[in-house]
Order: sequence, then C-alpha cells, then structure tokens
Amino acid sequence: MFLPATRRGFALVELLVVVVIIAILAVILLPRLLGGRDAAGKTITAPAQQAQGVACRSNLQQIRQAISMETMADETAKPADLAALRLPSEMLACPVSHQAYQFDPQAGAVRCPTHPDY
Repeated sequence: MFLPATRRGFALVELLVVVVIIAILAVILLPRLLGGRDAAGKTITAPAQQAQGVACRSNLQQIRQAISMETMADETAKPADLAALRLPSEMLACPVSHQAYQFDPQAGAVRCPTHPDY
C-alpha cells in the first residue's frame, strides 16, 4: 500500500521564488522611500525630505507675513533683521540645512539658502 507523502518544509524552488519577489519589490519601492533616481533619471525626493521642504515653505510664509504686519503701520520702517520680528528661534532657520534664512532689510525679502526657489 502506498502511504501519502508528508511535506516537511518548502522546496528550494519555492524559497527562491519568494526571495526573487522580495528583491523585485525592494528594487521598485526603496528608491521611492529613500529618495534617489528612477529608471528615467528623474530625481525622487524621499518623504522625509518632502516634509522638511513643506516646513521650510511654511516658515518662510509665516516670516513674510510677520514682515508684512510689521510694515503695515509704517511703510518705511522695515525690520533691521529677523530677530526684530520676535519669532521662535527654530523658525528662523531652514529645517533641511539648519542654516539661517537670508534677509534683505532694504527689500524686506527673506529666502532660504538651501532652496532659493521657495
């Protein structure tokens, strides 16, 4: 009489298929999670970098609003520096590079040294 064969584990082929599938998923997903370049050469920004960029733009917007509010009463009186706005110190530096924002007192303009297009 024939006894049914019992399986005690996975065959080597099954394990290799699982490893290949995991490797393919890693190749596809890791650049999107960690940043880098895709197959077309386009730069992919990591989610953490995108969040820091949003924080940088938000800081700049709030600083520009504070400058605008300071100059509402007197158009000629622009703040001499960003410290005159009495904002929290962590708001006066870029969260990406931790460099202080650049301020032009004559124009009343502020910009980020890391992201000049913000």
